[in-house]
Amino acid sequence: TAVREAGRILATARHPNREIHVLSDFQRASWTEPQNATPLPEHVRLFLLPVAGEDVSNAWVESIDTSGQILSTGTPIEIRTVLGSSESFASREMDAELDTDGRAMDRRRAQVPSGGKVSVAFHPTYEQEGVHLGKIAIPTDVGIEEDDNRYFILRTDRNVPVLLVAEDPSAEKYLASAISPGEAGGSFQ
Repeated sequence: TAVREAGRILATARHPNREIHVLSDFQRASWTEPQNATPLPEHVRLFLLPVAGEDVSNAWVESIDTSGQILSTGTPIEIRTVLGSSESFASREMDAELDTDGRAMDRRRAQVPSGGKVSVAFHPTYEQEGVHLGKIAIPTDVGIEEDDNRYFILRTDRNVPVLLVAEDPSAEKYLASAISPGEAGGSFQ
């Protein structure tokens, strides 16, 4: 019922990535496949991720974050990701790779601790404005393959010039700082 409802909601979503991820031990008490199950709408993908009873040695890409930034073309942006691992995972160095629009853009090496998390930051520059499809990937030999990639979508735009006009110099400085934090030390007219 929950998967059907999620599919119904995602059928009208305007975003290109429409995915349902089910984490379960898939026992009969929690998961049944009715004989006449309604198929999911087109372009809605279903991922079934088994959760074993014992601790599986695994590492994964936990999250991706680009929040708090103006995503403009020609300017480096920061893509932050968190890599995590299970308690039984032996701490090791591994590469995390940033791919965007079908090509590798950057690779970072990080020490992923046993049963812990580590942050990794990428600083790509996008020269083309528009929508960019990307992913962060780690090696597939670290446990469950389905969580070794995390996908993202971002949109970059070109910078728009702004003219600030204010009678009060302090108001002008405040506006300049609000529009472009960290760059408001210059002179504006």
